Amino acid sequence: MQTFMETQQKKLLKKFHALLGKCGIGQDGKEAILASYGVESSRDLTAKELLEICNNLSNKANDTLAEMNTWRNRVIAAISAYHRAMGVGIFLKDYKDCTYAEKGQRVRYASGTAEKAVGKEFDKIPLEQLRSLYNGFRRNARTVETVNNLAMDDLLLSVSLN
Repeated sequence: MQTFMETQQKKLLKKFHALLGKCGIGQDGKEAILASYGVESSRDLTAKELLEICNNLSNKANDTLAEMNTWRNRVIAAISAYHRAMGVGIFLKDYKDCTYAEKGQRVRYASGTAEKAVGKEFDKIPLEQLRSLYNGFRRNARTVETVNNLAMDDLLLSVSLN
């Protein structure tokens, strides 16, 4: 029969390894963490040390999650700006004037566009790809806006010449 502390240590070991994955820390990073505590195996850590490491990793995971959510929102906004510039109907209305259902529809449409662009579920797109998507769609939205403005200028010029 295991003691309470042994049971807790087992749970903390599982949490430790889960958090390593969540934070994207590989074998080298794990070994560096263990070396900083003077051990070679996570099983050699005390419950107090495991708890300390898990708290630090949880904070890092939360910071990473917050950054990912920020970039997901940026990607949605950039794709929405692109679709608006392209004249896609559901994006023509100002976002603040949309109903709750229309906002949800726009987010689903934009996230679907991102999924098609990278071939992954939106929530599983890595940070670097989110950044690339954001920059690409922002650049394309500006290009489309510039082309639309030039076309409008040409149209106005041709009307004024007639």
